[in-house]
Amino acid sequence: MAPPTKNLNTLQKQPRHITIAKLDKFVERGHLYENLNLRPWLWRKRTEAGVSVSVYSVPDLKRIPFDEAIRGNYRPTRVGDTFGPSWSTHWFKIDIIMPAEVEGMPVSLYFNSECEGLIFSAKGVPLQGLTGGDSHPMRSFTDGGDWHVDFPLTTKSVTGSKLSYFIEIGCNGRGGVSNNPNLYFRLGDAELRVAHEVGQSLFNYFDMLCQIVKTTREEEQLNADALYTANEIVNNFRVGDEESVIKGLSIATRFFETKKGSENNNRHEIIAIGNCHLDTAWRWPFAETKRKVARSFSTQIGLMKRYPRYVFTASAAQHFEWVRDNYPSLFAEMQVYAKGGKFLPVGGTWVEMDTNMPSGEALVRQFLYGQRFFEKHFGERCRVFWLPDTFGYSSQLPQIAKSAGISYFMTTKLAWNSMNKFPHTTFNWKGLDGSTVLAHLPPNNNIMSQGTIKDVVDSAFNNRDNMYSRKSMVIYGNGDGGGGPLAHMLDKMKLIENLEGLPAKITYGGPNEFFESLSQTSKDIVEWKGELYFEAHRGTYTTAGFVKKNNRKCETLLKQVEYLHSLAILSKPNSRVAAKLNPSYYAGPYPKEELDRLWKLQLLCQFHDVLPGTSIGLVFGDAKRIYDDIQRSCEKLIKEALEALENGFVGVAEKKKRGSVFDLFGGKKEEAIISACVLNLTPWPVDSLIELSAVSVASLKHKHQLTKLGTALVYAGKIEGSSSCIRAISDIKSTVDDVKLRHDDKGYTLENQHFILQVDVHGRLTSLIHKASGRETIDSDQLGNVLKLFSDCPLQFDAWDVEPYQLEVGWDAGAPLGSISVEESGPLRVVLKVRHELTETSWLLQRIIVTAVDEWVDFDTFVEWNENRVMLRVEFPVAVNSDVATYETQYGVIQRPTHYNTSWDLARFEVCGHRFADVSEYGFGVALLNDSKYGYGIKGNVMRLSLLRAPKEPYDQIDMGQSSPRIYFLRMLTAKVIGSHSFKYALYPHKGSFDAGSVVQKGMQYNMPPIVHEMLVPWGHKLAMSTQNYFAVDALNLVLDTFKRVEDAVAGKLEFILRFYEAYGGRGVARFTSIFKIVKASFANIMEDDCNEVAVDEADGSLLIPYSPFKIVTLKLFFAHSASEASSQAGALKMI
Repeated sequence: MAPPTKNLNTLQKQPRHITIAKLDKFVERGHLYENLNLRPWLWRKRTEAGVSVSVYSVPDLKRIPFDEAIRGNYRPTRVGDTFGPSWSTHWFKIDIIMPAEVEGMPVSLYFNSECEGLIFSAKGVPLQGLTGGDSHPMRSFTDGGDWHVDFPLTTKSVTGSKLSYFIEIGCNGRGGVSNNPNLYFRLGDAELRVAHEVGQSLFNYFDMLCQIVKTTREEEQLNADALYTANEIVNNFRVGDEESVIKGLSIATRFFETKKGSENNNRHEIIAIGNCHLDTAWRWPFAETKRKVARSFSTQIGLMKRYPRYVFTASAAQHFEWVRDNYPSLFAEMQVYAKGGKFLPVGGTWVEMDTNMPSGEALVRQFLYGQRFFEKHFGERCRVFWLPDTFGYSSQLPQIAKSAGISYFMTTKLAWNSMNKFPHTTFNWKGLDGSTVLAHLPPNNNIMSQGTIKDVVDSAFNNRDNMYSRKSMVIYGNGDGGGGPLAHMLDKMKLIENLEGLPAKITYGGPNEFFESLSQTSKDIVEWKGELYFEAHRGTYTTAGFVKKNNRKCETLLKQVEYLHSLAILSKPNSRVAAKLNPSYYAGPYPKEELDRLWKLQLLCQFHDVLPGTSIGLVFGDAKRIYDDIQRSCEKLIKEALEALENGFVGVAEKKKRGSVFDLFGGKKEEAIISACVLNLTPWPVDSLIELSAVSVASLKHKHQLTKLGTALVYAGKIEGSSSCIRAISDIKSTVDDVKLRHDDKGYTLENQHFILQVDVHGRLTSLIHKASGRETIDSDQLGNVLKLFSDCPLQFDAWDVEPYQLEVGWDAGAPLGSISVEESGPLRVVLKVRHELTETSWLLQRIIVTAVDEWVDFDTFVEWNENRVMLRVEFPVAVNSDVATYETQYGVIQRPTHYNTSWDLARFEVCGHRFADVSEYGFGVALLNDSKYGYGIKGNVMRLSLLRAPKEPYDQIDMGQSSPRIYFLRMLTAKVIGSHSFKYALYPHKGSFDAGSVVQKGMQYNMPPIVHEMLVPWGHKLAMSTQNYFAVDALNLVLDTFKRVEDAVAGKLEFILRFYEAYGGRGVARFTSIFKIVKASFANIMEDDCNEVAVDEADGSLLIPYSPFKIVTLKLFFAHSASEASSQAGALKMI
């Protein structure tokens, strides 16, 4: 036989791009030659023989558990049948009898429903997730991506053996469904397959060779050798010749074996960590996520059984709890592999939350609930804060995370910055108070890496801190919709772990291991101080207005429940008779279980695609139901606490016939005293104007004001901070000056003791004179409260982004402009009602309110909003010149520039603020307060508050209303309008700069007005005007924010948590006193672990609390049981 000819053209004589195209054709599918390349060698056998499939389609889009599903009415089905619509669930029963043609072979089931699924054993054990896709006959998992339809059945098939499984599919892709309720999915495959192990191995090797050729530099020897080797494999391949496939694998194996690098070289080191980034909700509802976690986690457990070195990490304690509750056998396996260091919880939070808009206490609870869950079920707290995909990072996160036992932080999102590249990869992130965590941004800028050559190259060459650190993290696995790593990713990464010529080598480990090594080996790590502002997704401060409003409201309600129930436990009735009449008052339990449930729901809705408003409509339907639940439950709990406290406010009158219990509480109604308890839960005094029900109006003898709803406004006087004040309504005397109202052809003038306001006939402010300073608030020749519309068409990410060019295209809302009328004319409150026709499809009703006591002008606003990619803002040009504006953030404030000097300044054209933003100069300032908004834009002296947006993707009806004027009046009666918007903002001029202007105080009091509890005091009892000051701090800048029972309360022990924060950036020592006798005190972290003990002053029971700028101070206090001891600490209610 003649030797093979050698006179062929050589590789070097061909253009490189032609050779690369040739390599692509060798593995390509869907072209004319796919039957002539490597693809036919991926499988030894494929057969539908022995596979029987039946299906039960669950009605009404229900998601049902396994026990119910197996009782369903199953019918035969076959490949080619379709299933839908979107979000429907279908259960398949798979019965297999192994055919003779696969005898002795390793067999897998291939089941491709083109959507997501989960395989169960016949006994209901979840085994593995499935991700379907196109059903092309040459499609293979070796192609990469998220296609995952194979399930290993046996390593050695026995003819005639029987197997049965159930497969639950959800009619949605792994990436969810957006704006299409009628998707249908085709059953593309339901068959047995036997892999051609040599062919599939060669496919993986060849893919990595091609990646080297396309990703590394052409001038490098590794690139040239890979190109030569890949070309050699193709040249040796013969159609239909298995020996050529075996030879190709031999050629590829030789390349990777000879390229193994030294174990002691000095290349960059990558630690690869498996992960499935799973959004708690996004293009799928919460109920679907409960199934996604099972699909994802069961798949990863399966990989751990096959790959001993594989390490996987997952965040969000909520996900783990869902698995615990719905898939207990899977949860038990997760715990086993966690002990072995393979399945590692990370993050320490309840969900991967937004960190711009939640309150400081909500962020604390994210860590509190997350860390406690992981510690309870997995034996330890997390040390790495894992937040890869959130839209900006609050300056208080380092302090909060550190207090939860966390030392490290990982994110990737800053790589998306639209204007300025973030300058660091590894750095110390210093928070507002000076707390520091070691931070790392994986330099390949990806949380869903596929284990590619590009990941290796980018990790080495994009690392911005190579001078100081030689380590990078790579997070690999399918994500957003979960999934995680697949077997082919692990196989491919093994080939390049230590490949000579690549700029980095790969090792495997967990987050703790990575950061510990990073900390030990890095040097001279740079520091970043303050917030990590994200230069994108600024629209999320405004999108989904109803979510923002409910978030703020529910945060407040939850803290009020805790505060009031804690008071109810500590407070006691002021007479033996009252105690005897209501013995359950002492025994009533703190509602810990219910509070836990409600807090977890609140934290769930702070996930970074729910609170920011970037999910589909089903998610917002869930959020609406959740918020309604929280509000109803909190209102019920508050009512219960107030009724308990009421017993402590009632005293038995002296020298009166006591009678029976029935007599005491069933006496003559004309002798009963209608009273009101006013509770101020903010730590500062408040001048209180309260609203009483129509029932109480008849008892009023002094100045008051009736409203159109039949209620009455009454001035209740000054209420001290953290206190309650009791008033017999008949005795309330108003000593406050009336609000004055004047009218002329230019508009209206309103005056109270603090300011003089002028409003034109369209509801715009023409002047606001602050009396104490004598300053004009509105800039000369300008108007305040101007409503403006802006074109809102971002470059991409509709619900997420607003662009800086948006501010170039804005116009005054309304044609014609608003019309004004008087709704209330005093004496305690004046209300001007303004109606604006914003556009042909949207309108606004606003009540401009000036009261006799408030130092701000209030704008109570209702909007019926039906727009397409338009944004509504309100603006106030103020007579203040300042280079910075001060915004409230969690537990403090942050200053940002009011100019665009640099690209970093311009990038912050829209920023997040909480209850206020303020611009001040020496002697005078102006704050813009709000009750539910977060997006601010302050340029020069123009203060803008973003009110509403109208994006159309991923949910085309977000923020859209009902277009009916009567809804406004329904809102006035029910405050429960769906799809329409009610919110408030206020303009607050103040004497002095920000520090001296009581802005923090006003922002809190605007959002937490006094609680009014009306009481009917029975015959035989009487009340005096009386006050209880529960807590007092002698430093105005140390703010008492939270009062709650300890998490692990012990029966019989009165142990509570008080959380303070320093609000202005000051330092000092404050004295804290309480009406309740303190017997022991200690500082604690946010996990409520005891830290240093605090001395209790023996003389007055006070504590000294040192504080520093923006420090969060958590106190754990033990109180005495004795009523007499408590009463001796402060003047309890005076009995008459």
